[in-house]
Amino acid sequence: MDIPYVNSYQKFKQFITRLPTVGVPPKVNYKFLESLGYKSSNDRQFIRVLKFIGLVDSNTGIPTDLWKKMRADLAGAIAIGVSNGYENLFQLYPNAHDIDVEALNAYFKTNTELNEGSVKSVVSTFKALVELGEFSPSQHEESIEHTQNNVRKEEKSSVIPNVSVSDPVKPLVVNVNIQLQVPPDSTGEVYEKFFDAMNKYLIQSHQ
Repeated sequence: MDIPYVNSYQKFKQFITRLPTVGVPPKVNYKFLESLGYKSSNDRQFIRVLKFIGLVDSNTGIPTDLWKKMRADLAGAIAIGVSNGYENLFQLYPNAHDIDVEALNAYFKTNTELNEGSVKSVVSTFKALVELGEFSPSQHEESIEHTQNNVRKEEKSSVIPNVSVSDPVKPLVVNVNIQLQVPPDSTGEVYEKFFDAMNKYLIQSHQ
C-alpha cells in the first residue's frame, strides 16, 4: 500500500486552510505551490497527499469537484477525502479519525513496507488531516451498523441447522460376506459344524 506523507505537518495544515481562499488553479503543480510561497522541496509532498484524498486528479493534476466543495465547506470536504483515501483503514476502524496513535502505528506498519520513521510521518499526516475535517456522527453510526450486520450474516452462515427428532431415521444395513476354506476331502460333518458355529456366534448372538 502506497500512502503519501509530509514532513512539515503544521505547514501542511496551514497550506490546506489557505486553499479555500485562493482561486481554483488550472493545475495543481510545483508552480502553483511556489505562487503561494511554498518553495521548499519538502513542500512538493503536499501534492501527493492532495491527490491521495481526491482533491486533485491523480493523472491530470486538475482540481476535482471535491476541491470546489472544499471552497464552501473545508471541514466537510476534508472528511470526505480522508474517508475515501484511507478507505481500508476506515473499513477496519469505522471511527479511524478517533483512534489513538498506537493503533494507527500498528495498522500502517502492518499494511505498508515503510520504515519506522516513515510510518510515524504517515500517522502524523493522517492526524493533521483529521484535525481539519469534520466527521459526521451519523456517518460513523452507519459504518458501525454496516459492520455489525456483516458480522451477524457471518455468524448465521456458521450455525449448524437444527435436526428435528421426528425426522425418520433410515435403518443401517450391513452386508457380511463370509468365505470358508475347508480341505477337499472334508466330510458332511465338518460343514455341519461350520454352519452350527455361524448360527451360534453370528446370528443368535445379535438377536
